[in-house]
Amino acid sequence: MTGSADLRSGGRGGRTLARATGLIGLVYGGSVGLLFIGELLLARHLDTAEFGQYNLVRQGVPVVVVLALLGYDQALTRETAARGGIAPRLDRRQWRLVLLCVVVAAAGAGYLVLRLGVAWPIAWTLVVGSAAIALSSLVSGVMRASNRPGLGALAQQGHRLLAGVAFIGAAGLLSGTGAALTFCMCALVVAVGCVMWSTRLAAPWPIDDAAHRTMRRLGVGYSLSMLTLAAGDWADLALAAELSRSLADVGQYGQLKLLALYPILSVGSILGFVALPAIASRRATITRSTARRWAVGAAMTSLAMTAVAVPASRYLADVLFQVRAPWALLTVLGAIGGLRLFYVLPSAYLGAVAPPRWLFGLGAVGAVGLLVQVVVTVVVGGDILLAVAYGLLAGTLTRVIAGVVMSSKLLRSGEVAR
Repeated sequence: MTGSADLRSGGRGGRTLARATGLIGLVYGGSVGLLFIGELLLARHLDTAEFGQYNLVRQGVPVVVVLALLGYDQALTRETAARGGIAPRLDRRQWRLVLLCVVVAAAGAGYLVLRLGVAWPIAWTLVVGSAAIALSSLVSGVMRASNRPGLGALAQQGHRLLAGVAFIGAAGLLSGTGAALTFCMCALVVAVGCVMWSTRLAAPWPIDDAAHRTMRRLGVGYSLSMLTLAAGDWADLALAAELSRSLADVGQYGQLKLLALYPILSVGSILGFVALPAIASRRATITRSTARRWAVGAAMTSLAMTAVAVPASRYLADVLFQVRAPWALLTVLGAIGGLRLFYVLPSAYLGAVAPPRWLFGLGAVGAVGLLVQVVVTVVVGGDILLAVAYGLLAGTLTRVIAGVVMSSKLLRSGEVAR
């Protein structure tokens, strides 16, 4: 009887997750979709070297944001969900910490992209845009945790929405520098709105020193885990730039990655946005049979999307860029997308219930995956674009296998954080 009740509860949790995904789909999916279309137009208009510079900076932003937030936004979402969805008001300590971290991280990232050949005006947009998106993401964590998924999606993805509209309207008029500056200005507009909203939020529960310590400990685990994932998405571009010494090659690789990989990642992003708070608030209803059903559904969805994305991306590459893309490269990129989509729910489960030491372990595995990515890229050699794609696939596979094993072991053990 109890097992049946658990299963029914797990089913209700899955349906609730599906409804929450649908609720934010228009905001989150629309933002991602508009930016995808806008960047396709940019990729078609800009020469490959200019698009390569823009892409190096754009993909560097998530790395800087993760370093700046130190996982605090995810920890805030998890802790607030555990308190019944009542979110606190952020005080000056959070703002000062985020601003300090983003300045240090963005300065380092800006130096790296300059070394890779990016023009300094574009490199500066990495610094300013990352600071703005970090602030918006922190406020988005509060919104998500306080049962405002639509506002949370808008705070986190508003810069993409505005940038997508701007790129669609003016792609033919923008240079690589102009595109980066436009993206940066859109991020600043959203950040100002988020900060203004946060100052009006009441503080139903205080973040005392003990709560700060708890969330910092969780946040470090989150940041280690997310940093290696974001760094992997940027490292393939950086390796392509370093090994080929050609930003045009980076631009061409970015074009194909945009077509074959990002549509699948966009679906995973929408699911991942709501999965962590939904699982955190329903952790007691998740059984092993529920997890198996989720895994089967995720595997089937991932395979189907990969099977569609690979031939579709080859056709679009020919139509939009007049490039006959190699099947091998597109297949590898599509497989990366499928693995990442499959990994969304195991990752969200670990993020929602795992004790900090488990998150540290996942971060360590991610670091190993990043090392594997670099080593495989160098060892494969030959076609540089195919080599960096194989490297990204190897790093992703390392992380996914370890994450699935860890989430399964955690579910069996019943060890969850309070």
